Amino acid sequence: MKGQYAFMLEGNTSGSYTAFMAAIGSFTADGSGHITAGTVDAVGGPNSYDSNNLNTQSGSIIAASSSYSLGKDNRGCATIATPFYTFTTRFAISPTPAGAAQGTIQEWEAGPAPYIAAGQIFQQSVPAKVPDGVWVFRERGMYIGREMVAGTRTFSSGNIADGEFDLSNGNQIQTVTGLSGVYSTPDSTTGRFTIASPMPVLGETYAYTVNRVAYQISGTQQIEITAQDQSVGSAYALVGYAQLQSTSLTFSGKMAYFGIGAGNFAQLTYATITASSGSFTGNDWEVSDGFWFNGSTPGNPTCSYTVDSYGRVGTSGTNCGTYMYQLQGVPWTRTPVFYLTSANTGFMIAGDQGNWSYGEAVALLGNLYSQTATTITAGNYYFGTADVVTSVESLTAVASISASGSVSGTQDFTTTGGYPVQANQAFSPTWTLNADGTFVSSDIPGVVTGIVVSPSKIIKMDPEAGTVSPSMLVINIEP
Repeated sequence: MKGQYAFMLEGNTSGSYTAFMAAIGSFTADGSGHITAGTVDAVGGPNSYDSNNLNTQSGSIIAASSSYSLGKDNRGCATIATPFYTFTTRFAISPTPAGAAQGTIQEWEAGPAPYIAAGQIFQQSVPAKVPDGVWVFRERGMYIGREMVAGTRTFSSGNIADGEFDLSNGNQIQTVTGLSGVYSTPDSTTGRFTIASPMPVLGETYAYTVNRVAYQISGTQQIEITAQDQSVGSAYALVGYAQLQSTSLTFSGKMAYFGIGAGNFAQLTYATITASSGSFTGNDWEVSDGFWFNGSTPGNPTCSYTVDSYGRVGTSGTNCGTYMYQLQGVPWTRTPVFYLTSANTGFMIAGDQGNWSYGEAVALLGNLYSQTATTITAGNYYFGTADVVTSVESLTAVASISASGSVSGTQDFTTTGGYPVQANQAFSPTWTLNADGTFVSSDIPGVVTGIVVSPSKIIKMDPEAGTVSPSMLVINIEP
């Protein structure tokens, strides 16, 4: 493990008052366990009274206090010290001869009130400039309440020439077009650069310029974070990922997606769909606040859709995302929106249009995949928590998975509630596959908890998903 690596962490503090907190950065690994340089940018969510809240910070890595190690099974540790916070992490990554490794990472803190966070780690190959083109982005975080954003920006010679995005706080969703703004040239080593563009406030008639810091991972990938003062209620606190859009933007055939969200509670949705000629049908599964909506019998959404020039897939229909909140019995409508990065692949966002007075609204954000396989490719996989929507648990892991669904792996996970960090924990569930690529796992019996997406990717509900704080795992085969 040698060279330049970028990372992204997002999650929640877990003191007396939980608060959203996120960080992105880039560090230089020397191949011998030393982190010799780098920078980190971080943001803490508004309306937080937690002493761990970072507000907005940026600083150079303290090399003398930073280090890393990598085990033979491709699980590793990294301590990334900065003047404002020391990030102690565990990660799972498989170095590649091409120098483009990607993996999962989590914050690793003991004690009664740890920072619970998860994210991704990337080996960097920084281009001389941000490539011109349409960049599709997704961000999650806070503005008073939970906020999700997905959309596009057209980058051209330092200017944002056009774009479109959807912004959701769960209670409502707003589509914004005609973006403008500016961005700088990335640092040749860390890939760090800045973005400034207007962003509206939901429910208001005004917008203000949101400043972001981004790191160019490669010619097709970026990570980004807002860089605004986070005094109470004054600014968005968002972190996210961006992908350069290809020219092929079809939405047809078999796909799978998941969405993760939180309002007054955590919720997951995951689905398989088949699209053709402006409509799609599918099967979907949901868990919310400890209640399964359809653990053994899936919901069956039927949606109409249109694809605009930005690659935004808008959906509609009377049976396109109508669900029942289990505790209050209040129905809501939550139709998904997709932003395509390439054929049948991209990001999803959804906002509830329910009864806000019950406080049940949830903003969802996730990924859309082309489903190119329904059977497991045997091999070694790495995976981790896709998003920490509440301050309960995060994990990173590696596993050997057979074509028949036999799993044997080792995981590191950390939790709140007075439980210590749990390292080197063995797990060995059995997956029973269905013909459509979905499967039932022995760790959550009788419930469809995962979907085979491709020969190299699987999505799976976390074993703790039946609790009040469900989470999603994204499982990737090692190169």
